[in-house]
Amino acid sequence: MLSTLVSLALIMSLIVLTQSIAVSGIRTIKRLSQLEQQDLLEDSIRELARPLIADAMLSFGEIHSLPLNSSPYPVTIDGQFANLIVQDVNGLIDLSRTPRDVVKRLLPEDLGSIVMTMKSDGQIHTPLRQRFIEAGGDPNKYPDIEQWVTIKSNSSRINMTNLPRHYQNDLTGLPQSNGSQQPQEVSVLVTFN
Repeated sequence: MLSTLVSLALIMSLIVLTQSIAVSGIRTIKRLSQLEQQDLLEDSIRELARPLIADAMLSFGEIHSLPLNSSPYPVTIDGQFANLIVQDVNGLIDLSRTPRDVVKRLLPEDLGSIVMTMKSDGQIHTPLRQRFIEAGGDPNKYPDIEQWVTIKSNSSRINMTNLPRHYQNDLTGLPQSNGSQQPQEVSVLVTFN
């Protein structure tokens, strides 16, 4: 009788263990499925926004609905609310081209000192995010460093027409382009609410 009780207890333990493993597996699959679905939604938004982005780039200087200055553009797809953030890379600080005094004037002090370290790190072929972290940057505070600085600008002068709205506003005396430089490349970010 004792051996029967022990056997029953072992069988019950195996059943509970099997159920907990199955529930854990289901939760993991559900989480992975949600992440994959969000990635697919992000890709869909990027693809659907291509003509809008192209129109904004081609009709530079004209009034259009999609700004190229990191202003959020609200989008709804499949009941999911998101923001499309598009930035002209010539409106960003370039790590190799933008003068140090301009960096200090446009960026918050903590980010400015990290960008100064990045400017002198000599790692021009290292990805921007990796350089940011190696320079002591906090990816939680600045999760999208690509919306602050670039390595892709084709001008040493910042295009003030498409300056990101999160830069500081003291612009007097900065070397600027005349505002007529048509965007050649943009960075695109999709954030979900």
